[in-house]
Amino acid sequence: MNLYNTIIMTRPDCKIRLLIVLDGFFVGGTETQVLTVARELMKTGVHVVIVGKHGPLYDSFVNIGCSIYLIDFPISISVTPSKWLTISKELQNIIEKENINVIHAHQTTSARFVVSISKKLGIPLVFTVHGTYYDKDVLKSILKNTTRVISVSLPTFDWLKSKDISSIIIPNCIDTELYKPILNKDIRETYNISKNEPVVLYAGRLAWEKADICIRMLHACKYLQREQMPDLRVLIAGDGIGFKEIKQVVDRIHGEAGTEFIHALGIQFDMAPLYSISNCVVGTGRVALEAMACKCPVIAAGGRGLFGLVKPSNYTQAWQCYFGDHKADREVTEVSLAVSLATVLLDSEERKSLGEHGREYVKNNFNSCQVSQKILELYISLI
Repeated sequence: MNLYNTIIMTRPDCKIRLLIVLDGFFVGGTETQVLTVARELMKTGVHVVIVGKHGPLYDSFVNIGCSIYLIDFPISISVTPSKWLTISKELQNIIEKENINVIHAHQTTSARFVVSISKKLGIPLVFTVHGTYYDKDVLKSILKNTTRVISVSLPTFDWLKSKDISSIIIPNCIDTELYKPILNKDIRETYNISKNEPVVLYAGRLAWEKADICIRMLHACKYLQREQMPDLRVLIAGDGIGFKEIKQVVDRIHGEAGTEFIHALGIQFDMAPLYSISNCVVGTGRVALEAMACKCPVIAAGGRGLFGLVKPSNYTQAWQCYFGDHKADREVTEVSLAVSLATVLLDSEERKSLGEHGREYVKNNFNSCQVSQKILELYISLI
């Protein structure tokens, strides 16, 4: 019997009926984290309800069996009074219908609609801060009315602390039964990649600074393919406003190289096989943890800069800066990426060792069952 059910036997009032509020069912680290935790919480008996705008991950959420409600949250900060009233009424109706006793929000656009409702109905509101990219004024207006704040990393915790906002650190987590080495010959056959050809994978949202990182990585791979590894293959998994420009860069590189060795795959819902066939992943945040769980070496490059090759001697530092997404000391350049990639791709023994150690590190520190238990204990403490 799990801890939650043990508590329920002695305190029936602790039955958690949880509303998770998302901007939408989109493809991203926040949404994947919510999906992972929701699945784990449901295993313990928590009643999970999720609201958000329709998006590519909608079916994935439906498939875990929780209650889903579609709400057309506006993208912009500015909202007409009538729109605000309509959405607020929808949310309150859902909360009352589902007898919700804990609300957990993750994004400011949608969270601002539940702040007044949580206060009005006396329901505790939890907000998870996923980085340091939020609009400070909007975030502060929400957090000052939030019962408890979660930080997903040490830099996020420190950033909030500098603004006199207290939080607790609960890291993002990985389901290591879903993210594990998977042998899939079909992927290599689909893209005509032979067994011995080295593969570099870029995974992430292709927008803003993440799109820029992808472009720099492509130029680094262009150099490596020309000078050191003529059989190098590159996969790009992700989508966003930068996808069109990235496709143009790919076409130019292919024209210069006289061969097509880069594949822009777009949105991918099953990442484990892609990580598993790759010799190295360039990514950050959740992507880094997913790849490591699949025994794939990681070069961490994120929104704040380059961390570099992730290895046992720097695991603590890598997590403390969230793999370059929340903090970094170096700029992401074509040269720095090329050097890091060559280091991994040219040493098969090092790759194997990094893969083995990486999976153990994720299993021991970011296991979805353990992290979800911490979140559940937080919910129980609030009701």
